[in-house]
Amino acid sequence: MRRLVVALLAVAVLGAGLLVDHAERAWPSTRPFVRTGTVGEEVRLWPGWVEVRGARAANSYVDPYGDEIPTDGVWVAVDVVLTGGREPVGVAQWTLEDAAGRRFQASERGGAYLMDSAQPESPLRAEIVFEVPRDALGRLVVRAGTRGADDRLGAVAAIDVTVEEVSQRPMTAEQPRWEER
Repeated sequence: MRRLVVALLAVAVLGAGLLVDHAERAWPSTRPFVRTGTVGEEVRLWPGWVEVRGARAANSYVDPYGDEIPTDGVWVAVDVVLTGGREPVGVAQWTLEDAAGRRFQASERGGAYLMDSAQPESPLRAEIVFEVPRDALGRLVVRAGTRGADDRLGAVAAIDVTVEEVSQRPMTAEQPRWEER
C-alpha cells in the first residue's frame, strides 16, 4: 500500500511538472518582447531606441534643490539616451536588476528625474537614479519597459552595465537635455 501511495505521488509531481512546462511553451505571448544590448549600443524599444552610456555610484545624492539625501545602500545614476522613432517612445518603468535577479525601481526620492518619453528622432539624455543595497553592485542590467509592472506583451530593453566603485563625494544627477543626432 505504501509503495502505491509513493508511486501515485511521484506520478502527480511529474504530471504537474509537465503541465507547467507545457503551459510556459504554449503561452509565450504573455511575456514581454525583450531586446538585449551593452553599453554604448542603441537597443530597439519600439517605437524608438534606448542607449545606456554608463553608470556610476555614490554614498549620497544631492537633489535638484541642493539637499543631500543619504542612503543605507548606494545611489546609482545610469546615463541614458532615449529616442523616439516614427512616433514618440514612452517608458513606463525603469528598473535595475542585479546578478541575484533582484529588481530595483528608479527612485523618485529627492526629486530624481524619471525620463518617461522622447519625441521622434529627438534624442533625450538624462541620468536615471536608483537606490540599491551595497551588495547589488557589480554586473547590473538596466531594464526600460514600455508597460508598467505588468509588462506582458510590452517591449523591454535590457542593457548590461557594470558598477563597482562607489564615490565618497555626493552625486548630482544630470538633468535631461536634447542631443544632436
